[in-house]
Amino acid sequence: MEREYRDAIQSLPGNDKCIDCGTPNPQWASVKFGILFCLDCSGKHRGLGVQTDFVRSVTLDTWTADQIAIMKAGGNTKCRDFLRKRNVPEDFNVKQTYTTEAATEYKSILAAVAKGEPILTPTMTEQSNSDGTNPSSQTTTTVDPSMKDLVLSDPTITYPEVLVPSLSFLLSSPIGSNIVNNPMLLAAIIGVVAIVVGIQVTILPNNLLWILPVMVVLIVLLLWADAARRMIEHREPAFKSAHNLLWKRIQEERAKRTRNGYDVYLPTKNVNDNKSGIKAKYGIIFFPGALVNHTAYAPLASKLSDEGVLVVVMSLEPSRFATFDDDTCKKRALIVMYEILAERIEVEEWILAGHSMVGGPVALKLATEMKPGISKLVLFGIKSAPKGIPTLRDASIDVLVLNGSKDAIVNQCTSETEWEHFQSVLPPTSGGKGKTEYVVMEGANHSGFGHYGPPKYPKLDGERTITMEEQQNMFVEKTMTFLSNSTAGKTADAGSKKKD
Repeated sequence: MEREYRDAIQSLPGNDKCIDCGTPNPQWASVKFGILFCLDCSGKHRGLGVQTDFVRSVTLDTWTADQIAIMKAGGNTKCRDFLRKRNVPEDFNVKQTYTTEAATEYKSILAAVAKGEPILTPTMTEQSNSDGTNPSSQTTTTVDPSMKDLVLSDPTITYPEVLVPSLSFLLSSPIGSNIVNNPMLLAAIIGVVAIVVGIQVTILPNNLLWILPVMVVLIVLLLWADAARRMIEHREPAFKSAHNLLWKRIQEERAKRTRNGYDVYLPTKNVNDNKSGIKAKYGIIFFPGALVNHTAYAPLASKLSDEGVLVVVMSLEPSRFATFDDDTCKKRALIVMYEILAERIEVEEWILAGHSMVGGPVALKLATEMKPGISKLVLFGIKSAPKGIPTLRDASIDVLVLNGSKDAIVNQCTSETEWEHFQSVLPPTSGGKGKTEYVVMEGANHSGFGHYGPPKYPKLDGERTITMEEQQNMFVEKTMTFLSNSTAGKTADAGSKKKD
């Protein structure tokens, strides 16, 4: 294995010691479980047979790209935590541990994550303690004291942190309108042009080769600096009501804020009584709008969870921005599905959702790549899609598009051509493998889907003629109706069963 891959794998949590006996600096690996162990324990893993495990040296053997991907997706701590949550006794020997049903399940999940494939939740088998009680009923949640500060604060960002994402932000924005709508930037560009031309005329009249590239570089730097400024100045903090609601839900064990960059809103327990853990018919992975603190969506996510839906709200910190072609978002979504499963939460069907001109395109792109694991998509506060985004026109995916009648950001920033292109990449309204339903929410605006705003970029949002509570209740009602009436996932399931 090449040094750079070896260093990356050995730096994963828990990989500094043998997973089985704790010997420091393990140099042997399980390709199937993505774990590291010592020389002595490697013999025990070899004894399991290649149908169960496959052992290689991290220093002596040659590794394929697929094998390295599994090792990078795994790690000793991740494997150990999964088995512990599946109630595999820690005093089991190597053979007992790695031939359990939980270990087999972990291998399949790890392989799916490494390949970038959707994780289809298997039916969980009921497990009991030796006294016959349900292990999940005996667990209690202890809230980390430092979590309160994390939940109630609004993260900030510095110019050095925003330099790289601001370049993507600049390239994804209509540069012409950014200049025209920003008098200070327009004045700065005119000043640069005047200075450069003045130097050329008065100081270097006989040398014309330098003027154009210098002018272009200076203008690009100005645009880049302005994009960085906008990403900092137009960050949208969540209202205190959203922070307080999330913290209240965490204390009630109805929500979790993870250290891996997402919040989980758990369904009501009486709706999802599952002896093996929490069970939800639907799970929604939700991507927020550009520059919005994802905590702002706590009220909306809470309302959906009260309807029996498991909701995962992804964080886009620190930049609060992503482009649709960022593969990191797909990897993070797959990791979320894996970690939810590891928490003994069973989700029958996963749905992607996205708000505005960042969350929407990201969810749309992921829906094209995560078939058949994803059969439904919910987009809101969006009427356009970036050029080059993959199409769902012929996909077996149902889509719900929700927009407010008072959404000035979407209605004023979307041209007729952009609207037509957006519709062309979605399934037709009828007659296709999937279908798209377009809903106009009367009186709703852009920021009313969350507790933030009103945003002033790229336009000042319109004024709602209904309350924020009414807008979010309407969203939940429309979404739940869509989920229960959608036929794409049911058709796909029926087709697969018929094939079997």
